[in-house]
Amino acid sequence: MAFYDQQGSRNISTSELHLQYAYELHVNRYYSFRAGLQFAYVFRDLNYADLTFPSQFGNDGYLGGPNPLDGLAQETKGFVDLSAGGVFYSPEFWIGIAAHHMNIPNQSFLKNEARLPAKISFSGGYRIMLKDKRSGLAKNNDNLDAVSITPTLHYKFQGKSDQLDIGLYSMYHQIIVGAWYRGLPIKRYETFYNNESIVGLAGYKWHNMSLTYSFDFTLSSLTSVGTGGGHELNLTYIFGKRLGTKKPSKRMPCPNFYVY
Repeated sequence: MAFYDQQGSRNISTSELHLQYAYELHVNRYYSFRAGLQFAYVFRDLNYADLTFPSQFGNDGYLGGPNPLDGLAQETKGFVDLSAGGVFYSPEFWIGIAAHHMNIPNQSFLKNEARLPAKISFSGGYRIMLKDKRSGLAKNNDNLDAVSITPTLHYKFQGKSDQLDIGLYSMYHQIIVGAWYRGLPIKRYETFYNNESIVGLAGYKWHNMSLTYSFDFTLSSLTSVGTGGGHELNLTYIFGKRLGTKKPSKRMPCPNFYVY
């Protein structure tokens, strides 16, 4: 993967190159484990010559003067960023862990250290198949007439910040309905509770295609500035399986909202 990003008035630009490798191990016909590694190189360029600072302003406006970063900051910065993760799963459940910025790289343009904290995330879920058209007990996860519910959770933390997402998906024949809560109500920042948002999702799937809509309703103090929440519309099409595949990848139970 390759990324290029510009921020501000093109004062900061970032280029990234990511190389990934993943391997799937079938422990037995029921359980599997997937592991992945990521090596990334990040290169940043800072044009601080056009930046202005408070020390360059007075009562009459901009006065000019020396740039306080002269001699202290370098214009380019490159560093290696390492990540890894894995997921253990069966046809009914999955549990995974991922670690980003494992080497805690120094991202500072100045002649000091500003380490990027490692980000650790945990995810898991369990799909409960209720019934299908043929037998009353779902055995085929791809059956359009199957009915299931899937509780899921995702927790991540980086430095002093952390976040919990917990939700429930329901698949009724070809109709998709879900709800999520994002926040950590037992944690408080000064006088603010960590309540971020509630997310609702609805959609419809047919064979290889699915169409879903979700709305993110803000619960935090951002509501005072009239954010209005967030809308997302997703259209997904999955191409059919290739013929002659020697080692087909097992299906994971996590919600994917499509059938193939």
